[in-house]
Amino acid sequence: MDVWVIWLLLACVVVVQGWSFTRGRSRNTETKAKSSTHMDGQKPRDLYVLVHGLSGRPTDLQYLQRCLRLRDPKALVHLAQCNSGTFMTYDGIQKGGSRLANEIRQLKEKYPSLLRISLVGNSLGGLYCRYAMALLYDTKTGKVCGLEPFKYLTTATPHLGVGVYGYLSGIPEIVQRFGAKTFTGQTIRELLLLDSDDRRIPLLVRMSGAAKEELPFTTSLRAFKERCAFANVKNDFVVAYKTALPDGPLSNENNFDSSRRDIPRILSRISIKAKAQPSPFEMKSIRPSIAFSDYIFHDVRKGLMQRMSHSLSSAGWEQVTVEFPGYVPLAHNKICALERDPIMTWLNKEGRPIVQEQARW
Repeated sequence: MDVWVIWLLLACVVVVQGWSFTRGRSRNTETKAKSSTHMDGQKPRDLYVLVHGLSGRPTDLQYLQRCLRLRDPKALVHLAQCNSGTFMTYDGIQKGGSRLANEIRQLKEKYPSLLRISLVGNSLGGLYCRYAMALLYDTKTGKVCGLEPFKYLTTATPHLGVGVYGYLSGIPEIVQRFGAKTFTGQTIRELLLLDSDDRRIPLLVRMSGAAKEELPFTTSLRAFKERCAFANVKNDFVVAYKTALPDGPLSNENNFDSSRRDIPRILSRISIKAKAQPSPFEMKSIRPSIAFSDYIFHDVRKGLMQRMSHSLSSAGWEQVTVEFPGYVPLAHNKICALERDPIMTWLNKEGRPIVQEQARW
């Protein structure tokens, strides 16, 4: 695809998101008032924390919140608030995940009856969840914030980063690197796997367990009884199919039934059994290549994603492939039926059957 076409599509997405962002700001007070729902008078035992993505608002996942409430009226279904301020999602996964961990601690203190926790992350929110669970994990008890880890679900989460596959791969490597070093913010640098320096491997690589971990990222992830990742096979402008699935670089998105192309649908459900985690690698095995040309560096990032994929997929997952037909790349918001204002709700409503499947899982 021509580079200028990609930049034009990116500009359209940014304009729509920016307009929606300003519309959503006026609803903050209302959102905070209804961020947590459960039956009055009940003592909830199950906690579901729903976490929005980059530049998102808590209301983005309202439809999933309603679906979960219908299935489990006694549960506490909470829309995370801590990363919804202006530009709050651009200061890095570490800071966003730390804020989320603090918010979960406050919920546990407010509702002492809670016994189990499930985390649901849309896009960047899935990475916030993984960082928060590592901070909250108790290696002695195997619990997360004193609660039994139950389910972890992600929708279009860039588990392996962005910029190498999909639409964004059309942006030249040199432009990606320039943007990462200048104006995009720490979060974008981490998603592009361009946050490495002479001392540390990129954060997402460490979080995957492919490199030495400073926190129990993989242990806390494996502690959850079930793990599930929903991914768009096409029309996701932000997160490519191959990076939204733990084993994305190892899978083939072309082996699907193409008889129906008129409605959104689930193409496949694949269960990956848990197995022993591969040994982490040392920095010296990748560092010499990073100083070469942009083409070589592109290959290095692909190699890192392969290592991350082997490590993450070893935890055992259910992987769900979703297709939104057509040619307009708006599937990233449709997969969570994003609700922020009347326009965005209407644009993304065809994703509601997919969200209902997420709630049933």
